Amino acid sequence: MPLQLSRTVDHLRDSMNANLRTGAEPLAVRTHVRGELGPPAYCHAHFSVDDFYRHDCASGAIRNVYGQRLLLASGAFLAALTESLLTILGSEAVTSLNRIGRQWGESDFDLFKARMEEEYGVPLGDLDLSLVLESWWWPKRAQGWGNWQCDLSRRKEGFVSIDVENSAVVAALGRTGYCECHLYAGLFAGAMTRLTSRSLDGVEISCAARGDERCRFIVAAPARIEMVRGLRDGGASTAEILRRLTATGSH
Repeated sequence: MPLQLSRTVDHLRDSMNANLRTGAEPLAVRTHVRGELGPPAYCHAHFSVDDFYRHDCASGAIRNVYGQRLLLASGAFLAALTESLLTILGSEAVTSLNRIGRQWGESDFDLFKARMEEEYGVPLGDLDLSLVLESWWWPKRAQGWGNWQCDLSRRKEGFVSIDVENSAVVAALGRTGYCECHLYAGLFAGAMTRLTSRSLDGVEISCAARGDERCRFIVAAPARIEMVRGLRDGGASTAEILRRLTATGSH
């Protein structure tokens, strides 16, 4: 799967102007949402592999249509990363993987926010939340990180749940009997932190590597994530964890 290497916001805009401009005049960011009377300034949602990836054979570089350089990595890379951290850090490897994912999520979402506001000409918060979330995830699905379902229905209870199928980490590690997708937990926590401007954390409560049907993650305030982690490690089922979270609300 490709791993994204972050670029600056200015480089992102230059790449969008070079690759996605339709010929219409670019829009300044407005303070409200309205329909466009003419052609949109930028093309949206590039799902074609040929359109999305740009190969520079001379330099050996691969970039996506937004100008981010990509590093192609096999599942063996994720397996080796996990094994190396376990060898060096022991039980702290989980924390390290979560931190790596979190830093990825934060930097990636900052660039994503700039892209969406440039494409649609409005502040990110004025766009439909489903559009925002799916627009953030679809390049990762195209790059091999799996399908997701982000459930926002429990926001009033103070948490979000996310299901992932075809996790790249599970594909790399196989059936281990444990929750293994700590990179994803950090990725979601970092992105949601940037989206909500609140300090959030993430934890996996079920995992295909453990034999569960799918990988499920909870994103919430750090204190609540510690509670969830304790319940999971104590043997609580996914249903029991969700029940406890719902019962305690946002407190």
